[in-house]
Amino acid sequence: MKFNFNYQKFKRNIKTLFSYLLPWIGFSIILFLFAVISEIIEKNVEANPFYFKTIGDYLLILEWLLSGIIPILFVFLAKKEPYQTISKMGLIAAFTFISTLVPLPLMWKYFGNYITQQDVNKVISNTILTYIVFIVALIVGYFVTLTVSRKIIKKNNWWMFIFAMPYIIFYWIIASKYSQFHNFVSSSHYKSSKVALMVNSSKNPNIMLMNEFWYEIITLIVIVLVIELGVIVFAFLQEKISEKKERC
Repeated sequence: MKFNFNYQKFKRNIKTLFSYLLPWIGFSIILFLFAVISEIIEKNVEANPFYFKTIGDYLLILEWLLSGIIPILFVFLAKKEPYQTISKMGLIAAFTFISTLVPLPLMWKYFGNYITQQDVNKVISNTILTYIVFIVALIVGYFVTLTVSRKIIKKNNWWMFIFAMPYIIFYWIIASKYSQFHNFVSSSHYKSSKVALMVNSSKNPNIMLMNEFWYEIITLIVIVLVIELGVIVFAFLQEKISEKKERC
């Protein structure tokens, strides 16, 4: 039995397969790059990254800044679909970024210095304020997202639910974290004087580690940034492939 190999058909099939895979490859590359960066940060970041002692400190602060800046820029730069819709999905990162600014004054004030009981109480109050600002940012962010998405919502009301999903997920996460934090500071075993003593006994006193929520917010908004960039790359490659097919 003679086997006939059709090279042209094989070539067309390979091109078709590649056209389907390329957008996913682009998306995967974005995820891989940020995974590598996250691994470097995790292994090298210092207790207070604003001292810029390691490459991990620089990368963490860079990610933090970009996660607040890029979503806003993209809203203004996106001129057509699907990029406009993608940009609106990323607004949650820009608004919740605001809450990461709350602990900054204390991060410089208390790192490496002797900690008193009053300092611990101030950090607790600052942490609670961070949670409050985060919640307010979520609420405002959602309504702003709905406002700038009026046209697409008029076409299909399901977009209200789709836009709400990341906000619901973020709220669920913060509710869980705040419950843990509240249980800790409300415990009968908790005493700010003991916390101050424990912090001062460490090599580099850093009371801001009590506000782990700051690092968790950064993690959340960086994840949003990575997904947004990945989807942008996916949409861009898919658009270029479609244009090439139309020309052919």
